[in-house]
Amino acid sequence: EGDSINEAAADQPWLLDPIDDVGEFVLGLAAESAVSGDGTPSRLKEEVDPIELYISSASKGNVFAMTALAQKCDDGLIIGEEYYRKIREVIAEHDEDNPYLPPSTEENGGCEALAVGLWYHAAIHGGHRVAQACLADEIVLRYVSGRDHASDREAE
Repeated sequence: EGDSINEAAADQPWLLDPIDDVGEFVLGLAAESAVSGDGTPSRLKEEVDPIELYISSASKGNVFAMTALAQKCDDGLIIGEEYYRKIREVIAEHDEDNPYLPPSTEENGGCEALAVGLWYHAAIHGGHRVAQACLADEIVLRYVSGRDHASDREAE
């Protein structure tokens, strides 16, 4: 059964044994989109955890992996305290002064609360355009939301 994965990756032997952050990121992407010749999901999806690969890649400073994680967090696709802890640790290790670094507990919105911190780091320190656009959208959303709440208080 393990041979089917090796057969699928025969043309790319480096894929299953990533040696750096780029390899981990690419394997994560491949695992998410892998389909076999008949259109059914590939066994690669069952054999590797793309989220763990993205976390490992992001921990090595890969801003593309950070952006991928941020999007998954924002979409509510990453659930669980262990993932929260690991992703928060990535942000803290790379940018402990990150203004969007959430508390160390999951009480403030789960993994969704981590998206902005990841976008911030990828945008500011990596110059990643998608992260910059997502961060800008979040800042505007928070500003408009804050203004709406301020207007409600002023009305009272």
